[in-house]
Amino acid sequence: MPEDQSMPAVDLFDGGRDDIVIAILDGDADLTHPSLEGARVSRIGPFFPDDIHQSKQRFGRDHGTAIASLIFGQPATAATGLAWRCRGVIRPIYRDGKDGIEPASQEDLAVAIREVMAAGADIINISGGEPSGDLTIHPDLAAALADAEAQNVLLVAAAGNEGCDCAHIPALAPSVLAVGAIDPDGLPLPSSNWGDHYARHGIVAQGEGLVVAAAGGSVKQPRGTSISAALVSGAAALLLSAARKAGLSIGAPLLRDALVSGAERVDGEDAHKYLAGRIDLTGALTRLLPHVQPPNSQAEVVMTEIDVSDAPHGDHNPSFHPTAADASARLAPSTVDTRAAVPTVAQAPSRMTGIRPHEEEQDCPTCAKGTGEGAPLIYALGTLSYDLGSDTRRRSLLSSFDEKALSDPSAMLKELKKAQNAPLAEAITWILSVDEVPLYAVRPAGAFAAETYKQLVGFLDDHLNEGAERISLPGVLDGHVALPGGLILPVVVPEMRGMYSWTTSELVKSLMAGITAEKAADREAAIGNFLERIYFEIRNPGQEPQDRALNFAATQAYQVEKVFESAMKEDLQLDGIEVEKSPIARPNSDSWDVKLTFFNPMRRLEEARMIFRFTVDVSDVIPVMVGKVRQWRAY
Repeated sequence: MPEDQSMPAVDLFDGGRDDIVIAILDGDADLTHPSLEGARVSRIGPFFPDDIHQSKQRFGRDHGTAIASLIFGQPATAATGLAWRCRGVIRPIYRDGKDGIEPASQEDLAVAIREVMAAGADIINISGGEPSGDLTIHPDLAAALADAEAQNVLLVAAAGNEGCDCAHIPALAPSVLAVGAIDPDGLPLPSSNWGDHYARHGIVAQGEGLVVAAAGGSVKQPRGTSISAALVSGAAALLLSAARKAGLSIGAPLLRDALVSGAERVDGEDAHKYLAGRIDLTGALTRLLPHVQPPNSQAEVVMTEIDVSDAPHGDHNPSFHPTAADASARLAPSTVDTRAAVPTVAQAPSRMTGIRPHEEEQDCPTCAKGTGEGAPLIYALGTLSYDLGSDTRRRSLLSSFDEKALSDPSAMLKELKKAQNAPLAEAITWILSVDEVPLYAVRPAGAFAAETYKQLVGFLDDHLNEGAERISLPGVLDGHVALPGGLILPVVVPEMRGMYSWTTSELVKSLMAGITAEKAADREAAIGNFLERIYFEIRNPGQEPQDRALNFAATQAYQVEKVFESAMKEDLQLDGIEVEKSPIARPNSDSWDVKLTFFNPMRRLEEARMIFRFTVDVSDVIPVMVGKVRQWRAY
């Protein structure tokens, strides 16, 4: 094209083209996740069915699902990807073992690269690596990398998360685009690796603060160079799409060079931690297609409205922005030498620990820390309901029950109680609500998961047929789940031995045994008032320790009854409810005092208030009462 001509502006952030194939070599991905439903993604062998459906450990599957969502996550979902129109190939290289992810060997990685190349991959994402002290690469892997370069397939690999001048295989290979991580402010993550082995063929991209999909329908916010590599793979697909729209056929070397030479250079003491620079899609596009008008000439590239006329979901999220790039003004061509090179091959490979994912522990105030030691505990009170999920899930459920059950809770309960429909309880999303506001998704796990699902079905039966108003829900938080309409709920793995269902009226009546008719009415009204104040006036999500103590107290009616028995003898009425940290507690406990204050309405000014206190230890998933109920007058 003559230099005095220009092409029209390119919508760089349009989701890419469906003739571009991005391969992900990682853990298996949960393609039933709401963010991936409708994505043009397929899976090729090997298959690890235990990982997909049965394994209690799901680290590899979580990692693979996260990477897939960053690239292929569909519009208007909880985790939208950059290249959601492109086609994808998932080729698992990790599987979950009893002690975590089982790494892949370099030979395994070489085989996987050749398989996805045969499947038509244009870009291959490898969000993992193996530390290499002597910079050696196995001959099989070196040959596969060289073949990928020769066939114009771009490999993108994470630089690693040790926070040091250290190399990882395959990111150290000059033909691979290495990727380090920065935070949302554009500063290097302390854990992101750097070094001369990356400086001439590596860039950095955001690796923290992004919502990604997790296996089982939840979402999370991980951090690390795994995340950055996936974003760069998606960005590379957008650049490749722009080139093909312009009628140009480009290969891996040009695509890699455009991203490296177009990156934003950073000066200063930590300049080496940015590798060749921060990703800048505007600068890369200018290097790749100098006659194409960039999508935006501002310092920060902002997503233009997405055209989703052929999108799988039929709508879009207009507020979505390209979190992959901290793109700034275009820079002059750099002198970085990014000529194609074949990796150095050692005849005697070093001792290898295997290719492993590069993702750090979550650092997200709104995300759960998992169900292990230190996981957030809850003790919540609320009502139980359920959600059938996406339209795709609803259609799939129709093969299991009568269509009437889709809209009739009683019909659904009937289906759930059928022995042959036991898996149905696991297929729907159970929800705990407070005042009809969904608060948590309930997902049993572990050895007693099947029994807990039966208990949930029983609670639904109590609610629909017996008038049960509330359940107690002790458990631990474990990620999030996205529901239709964009609602994201924390997931609770419940503890069955602390789950109860009841109605307030029946609970109060059970405390009236042996009480004379004359006193029963006053006692019933007083206890009912106390419980209603907890349920309505002091509503809480049950996550803070003081809230857990209060909610647990509300379920311990026999303790409350003793308090009111004493209060009623003196014609006292409830004035206030307080929870404060207990000044004395057992070692390794977390004890809180629930204090009930009563007054005599007939002698408000003359008579001192009566205080009752009982202590609740909330250090375990099931709180416990500590000691006896104490009482005194506050003069």
